Order: sequence, then structure tokens, then C-alpha cells
Amino acid sequence: MNACRWILPLVVLTTFSTTGVVLAADDIDSMTYTGNVLDTITLVRGGQAFTYTSGELLSNTVTAYGGQTTDTKARLFLPEGTTAAPAAGSRASVIEDFNFETGFVNAASWSVSFATPVVNSYGPDLFLFDWGSGSATDAFQVTAPNSATKNYAASSFVNLAASRNAELFQSSGTANTLALLESAATTFSDSGGSSASVGAVGIDLSDFGYAQGQTVASLDFTDTSSTGGIDPLLIAGTPVLPGKIDDFQAYIVGTDLGSQPGWTTTASQFIAADPTNSENLVLDVSGDNCNIYHAISAPEGDVATLLMRFLVPTNDDPDPANAPDISISLSDVAAPASGADGSSVFRIVGSSLQAYDNGTWKTLDTFEQDTWYTLTLDADTTADSFQAFLEGGVFTDKTLLNSGSDTEFAFRHGAGDNDLQNFFIRTNGGHATTDHVFVDDIHVWSETVAVPEPGTAVLLIGLALLWPWFRRVKRVLG
Repeated sequence: MNACRWILPLVVLTTFSTTGVVLAADDIDSMTYTGNVLDTITLVRGGQAFTYTSGELLSNTVTAYGGQTTDTKARLFLPEGTTAAPAAGSRASVIEDFNFETGFVNAASWSVSFATPVVNSYGPDLFLFDWGSGSATDAFQVTAPNSATKNYAASSFVNLAASRNAELFQSSGTANTLALLESAATTFSDSGGSSASVGAVGIDLSDFGYAQGQTVASLDFTDTSSTGGIDPLLIAGTPVLPGKIDDFQAYIVGTDLGSQPGWTTTASQFIAADPTNSENLVLDVSGDNCNIYHAISAPEGDVATLLMRFLVPTNDDPDPANAPDISISLSDVAAPASGADGSSVFRIVGSSLQAYDNGTWKTLDTFEQDTWYTLTLDADTTADSFQAFLEGGVFTDKTLLNSGSDTEFAFRHGAGDNDLQNFFIRTNGGHATTDHVFVDDIHVWSETVAVPEPGTAVLLIGLALLWPWFRRVKRVLG
């Protein structure tokens, strides 16, 4: 990530280069732990960093076990100094807890279920910890309930902890099923130790064809390495992202959005099938001079973040230079009635992406048709300005958009108290009924700027110009 961080009491600051900054791809970032137990994990999801405590994560239950790859016996990782294996009936717990020095050694296959199903959202929906990650023997395959599969190479892992030590316990005889693993007749003895790094890999349910909002309650894992095997230590699901406005999965094709709770539309706007995924439903934004909005709450002093996706299909309009033409914004107007009622205004017009800034439309970049993009708008109600980020197409990672040297754009209504009240889409005059923009997976949350103590403020004088880039403390919208 192109960023420098200073950590001061009550404030975390992040600064970015002024143009074309590329943020980290969706993945696992880091973890904190006490001893050998996970405390928190930080994941990049939709280009945003989210930190979860272990108590917020979704734990698994092992439902099947296929032994180790090298023979019919079972081997377990246990913390260094352990003198006895877990009791019969609790041995599979080595990958059901948040201890990353317990797990299966060279597992051939295993299956897990989740008491609370994992919801597909932005970025990694689950993650797996592995012993000795980066080894060529760590390749594995995941099979989802819809029978879709994905292979993960050793290069997929992110190293999270340097060399750790563990004891190895081996079964006395065959233990290549869950029943044999947990049997009282199967005994385990210490067979030595192991030292290795610990890594993790994120699993995105979108890779298995699931739409955002769809859930998965079980997964199957199979080793795909030619020698050795994957050494799973823990598997956990992540919560859905905050501030969900709508993912449109609760409707059917042809539903008029304006008839649904929370939404207002001044002309019919219909739910449609995603042209790229038959499992997914989207909002088809079509027709001119329509206002589409949903209430949010981001009072003065907060920074509101909009995270959503959009796709422009190949359109029938004979004037592609001016169509499609819609504006997307967070509005400080209670009932927005025109394009002038947006505050942080981002525009999709023709083949261009634009931002409204001080009375002018500024071109940021172009986009490709038939391609899904993830759009992020960060709207700062204190600075009365916003930034726009895009991921998708040629933007392989979340990228800060710019117009020349400008990366920050003024609210349309200027300075002052700008309590943001609505997520707002406006279809402009050139957007005919033959023009379509599909939008999906809309989240909005606000972030409150932490105010430093007076003594700390002195330390910030030299950093005053960096205020728009302060990292905020998340507060989920009510």
C-alpha cells in the first residue's frame, strides 16, 4: 500500500500520494495474537481494511476427516510442551478453535460446517491458517455446496507469523475417518516437534459463483499437492460488511424497487438478472430524470463511505457519447428531487467517469462496458469534500481516481453543515429507457474523526494539511 502511517494518541493518520494511488488488493493483511491464540485479524475487503476480533468470527465444526496424505494414520499439531493429545471425541477441535499451533498434519481431506452460515460479501468471506505456508506441499482445493471448486496454490498464502514451534502427536493405528480419529480405541503419542512459519489464505465465495448476500454453511477441502500435504490450523468465516443498504437478492426479476421498504423512486426501476452471473440479482437503472434514494445517517463531523458495484452493459442508445448518464452520490437533502441535490457527486456518462467539483464536471477516467466495477466514495462532512476510488477492469486493485493533480472534490453544496441523509442515484436527461446501468451490493457507513487531547494537538500542527486523509474510527450507520 502506498501509505505512510503515524500512530498518535487517539488519532491514526494515513497519507497517500496525490495521483493514481493503488491500495492493497482484497486479501489478508495482518493479525494480532496472545501466545498462540488469535486475537484479531485484519482483512482488506472491497479495498477497505476491517479488523475483527476472534469473538466476531464464525467458527467451524469438522464433519469429515480423511486422514493424512502419507499413510492411514492421523497426526496432530499441538502447542510446544504439550504432553497429551486431546481426549477422544474432541480431537477435531484442533482446527475448530483459534489456536494457530494446533491442527491437522498433512491432511488428505476434511469437511467443515458453520452453525451460522457465511454470507458472501466483499473480499475474503473465510480464511484458512496453515503451518509452514509457502511450501510447495501446501496446495489444496475447496469444493462448495453448489459443487463449484477452486484450487489454491502455495503462493496464495500470506505469511502472518515467523517460525513457531509445535509438538506432533501420531495415532497408534489407522485413523483416516472422523469416527476413527475421535474413537477412544485410537491412542496418540508424541512423535517429535516441528518449527515453521504460519500463514493464511482468504477464500472469497464469489469465486464459487455465489452472489453477494448468498450464504454457505459447509465446505469440503482436499489436498492437491504431490507430496506432503496441507496443514490446516484454523478456519473461520467473517461477518458481512457493515451498513448494507441492499444487495437485491431478496427480490425477484421484475420487482419495482420503488415498492420496497426504504426505497423511493420517482419512476419505476426494476430488478434484473446479472448478465454475468445467473445467481445474482441487480438493480437496472434506466430512463431519464428519475430520482432513486434510500435514507442513511452521516451527521456533520463524520466521514461517510459508500461501497457499491456497477456495470454498464452494451447499450442500444444511438448516442453513446452522452449515454448512459447517471449520477451517484450521498445527499444532504431529505428528499432529493434533481441532480443538484447530490453532495458528493460521481457521474457515469458516455464512456467517462466524472466528479462534480466547484461548478465543473471533471473527467476522472474511462470505463469498459460489460465489466463490473467496485466504486468507493469517501465523503468528508468536515472538509466538505470527497474522494473516489475504483476497482475492476484495468483497475486491478482499488485505485484513487484523479483529474490531473486533483484527487479531492468539493461537495456540490459547498462548505457548511452537511448532514448526509440519503444514498442517491439520479438518471440524467440523456439516460433513455434504452440505456441501462446495473448497480449492486450497496453499503454505506460513517466514520467519526477522533479528536486528540490538547497536548496531542500540538504534535499535529505540522500535519494539519493532511486532515482529509486521517484514518477514521468506524461507526456503522443506524
